Amino acid sequence: MNRLLEQPRFFIGAAATCGVSAALLFACVGDAPQDVGTSGNDAAADVSQPSIDGSMVGMMDAGTTPMDAGTTDAADSAPPPRCTISKPFGAATPVMGVNDPNDNDSHAVLSDDELNIYWVSDHQAANHFHVYTASRASQKDAFSSVSPLQGPIVGQDERHPTISGDGTILIFDSTAVPPVDAGPGIGADHIAMATRANQAVNFGTPSFIYTQYVFNGALTGNAGAIYGENLQTGNITRLAKNGTTYGPQLDLVNVGNDYTTTSPVSRDDLTLYVATGTRPSAHAGDNIWVYTRPNTSSAYLAPTELTTVNTDGSERPSWLSPDGCNLYIEYMPMGGTTTDIWVASRPL
Repeated sequence: MNRLLEQPRFFIGAAATCGVSAALLFACVGDAPQDVGTSGNDAAADVSQPSIDGSMVGMMDAGTTPMDAGTTDAADSAPPPRCTISKPFGAATPVMGVNDPNDNDSHAVLSDDELNIYWVSDHQAANHFHVYTASRASQKDAFSSVSPLQGPIVGQDERHPTISGDGTILIFDSTAVPPVDAGPGIGADHIAMATRANQAVNFGTPSFIYTQYVFNGALTGNAGAIYGENLQTGNITRLAKNGTTYGPQLDLVNVGNDYTTTSPVSRDDLTLYVATGTRPSAHAGDNIWVYTRPNTSSAYLAPTELTTVNTDGSERPSWLSPDGCNLYIEYMPMGGTTTDIWVASRPL
């Protein structure tokens, strides 16, 4: 069944406001971005120049330049940026090698190097969705070697996959029935989690994350939290990692009443992409909107529309590259009947 053509879901219970205060929420929200430090030489003072092993290799007089002892500055060895992060995304284009014109292909997520892709498709499955995977040699190549993902298939629908940056944790929606001890408040879709030791082996048997009517989960890059949709309140909710599982869930302040699908978040946890068909827009269908916040202790600000990507078709975000240069989306053209995987890129 085409997810884009489904009727809107009815929330269980009255639509609520956040239900938690900003102080309570953001005391628990987000991992602050790590300071990777800066380096440099102070040319205004005489300082000793230690070698790698700590011995002194000379003195630097004021106004002179230290000798290069053979080390390489990290900034010099880092690859050049692929894009200018302040520039808007361009129009989206199809991802080659994964789309079938007769199938619904959607909800794509990738490895950090963008060489391995995971998505769901109803390919030859009579409207049942399962997770597929493919790979490519470089980011300029088309994907190939498409195959069902081995390991986490549980005999029912699997949708909205999301994977950790190192490829060892897979989160997805499942319609399989959880164990009888799942507890109260479990809805029709359940978030399941499968893990593996490394990307060279298959995922193990999935377990269920017992949340109250939360689905459409999206892992942060370091797998420190899951963003999902709370079907009871209509809000986006966040589940911090708690031992080997995730929770409790906390609805985000100022982020609600958006129909979302695998809302990707930037690696600094400051930018959140959502899909909605309810906000006023010049475009028909579901469109992508962007929430930002100044730091992980603050609430998200009012969203802005991603006008350079949205069309009169339907667009839903699924994965953002670590550098913020590529946004992968689920796309259905206006009047279309199937979804495909597209990507929008920022220019250099």
